[in-house]
Amino acid sequence: MRRYGKISFIWPSPALLRERCFLALLLVLWTYPSLGGYVVQGIKRLPLAGYFHGAAIPALVAVLVIFSVGYIAKNLRPADILFYMAVVLLLLMSMMLMETNAEYIELFLWQILISVVPLYFVGLSVELPKCRKLLWWASLACVLTTCAYQLYVMSRGRALPEENMSTAYKVLPSMLYLVYWAFRQRKLIHGLLVALSGLLVFLFGTRGPVVVFLVYLAVELYLWKIRGLESWKKALFLMSAVFVLFCMSYGSVFENLLGHLKEIFEAHGFSTRVLDYMLDGDFTHGNGREELSDIISPAIWERPFLGYGIMGDRVLTGGRYVHSIALELWCDFGIVFGTILLAVIYGMPLLALLKCRGTDTFHFILLLMCAMLIKLLLSSSFLLEPDLFLLLGVSVKVCRARRMVPDEENDKKSPAPVEIQR
Repeated sequence: MRRYGKISFIWPSPALLRERCFLALLLVLWTYPSLGGYVVQGIKRLPLAGYFHGAAIPALVAVLVIFSVGYIAKNLRPADILFYMAVVLLLLMSMMLMETNAEYIELFLWQILISVVPLYFVGLSVELPKCRKLLWWASLACVLTTCAYQLYVMSRGRALPEENMSTAYKVLPSMLYLVYWAFRQRKLIHGLLVALSGLLVFLFGTRGPVVVFLVYLAVELYLWKIRGLESWKKALFLMSAVFVLFCMSYGSVFENLLGHLKEIFEAHGFSTRVLDYMLDGDFTHGNGREELSDIISPAIWERPFLGYGIMGDRVLTGGRYVHSIALELWCDFGIVFGTILLAVIYGMPLLALLKCRGTDTFHFILLLMCAMLIKLLLSSSFLLEPDLFLLLGVSVKVCRARRMVPDEENDKKSPAPVEIQR
């Protein structure tokens, strides 16, 4: 305890300070995709700080990294450092040996090395019992702020974009976290937040986030209510679900329901793009992805062993990514090495899930798997997704652990870790 006159306060120990800085770092990284733009615009309007608005958040992250590096370092092994060095070496070799790839790598080089791959180290240090409540508050802030901004746009008489894929994917992990928390808490208010998230993801007018949201919701529902049922009840539920889906696909009732929803959405200025795809029967339409696949697939068989190097798909498609992680890996690294990387990216989280059943970490990995691994089958590029490396870090941490403590036992040892920190 330190005393300054009549004022005294408890100065946290260095270990506790490092832990708190790491939790703050995790909080910033989790909320930045959704809230970063609003924060930067707010700083921009300040009298003096506005001149440095672009550097405010990077400076904050840098300070938090410096103070939490000790906390992160205790979870690292030599193999983790070698992994990062291998990524750096691979990027530099691709730039030197493949001139056509260099211009695309240079565009994203520092982003990959500073703000994407290092999330692997953050994932190695995540401990869900210490941050699960903080992540809920952060996710709630992201979803409510996004909703408030959509309402603000409409209140100004402006129409919402017909498709807003970028915003939808940015806020999607927070929406999924609210779904997980609703099944964990099982209270009405959390169910209402899930309903709000579901409505919001439809309003963005892009199919990928809708698919991810529904898949994760279905999996959590299965884990909560269906997994423990007897075999005949599971079979009955499956048959009922198939029957409902059949009626939805071929019955007029579902089509009429979609039509009424479309009218309501149009009356309020909401995007109806997802509903239009469903009504027209084009929900699985590739929207240009087939053309990219037609370019990449033959090229893969022309160089099946070594591929075209990192970002070789951009060279072949004129700067566009191929919207499929499998095609991207096969194109960049060849079929053999690409398949090995694909197996690691998808296999490591699956192994972690098997090891951490019954824990909060299980649901966090499942959440990130839906948010990232399904998304990468439909869109984006694996080298530009920080949450993918966060997922890999958490998965490696679980696979290395000797024993995962179940939720009930963990709660007894640390009944309210976040409250203690406050």
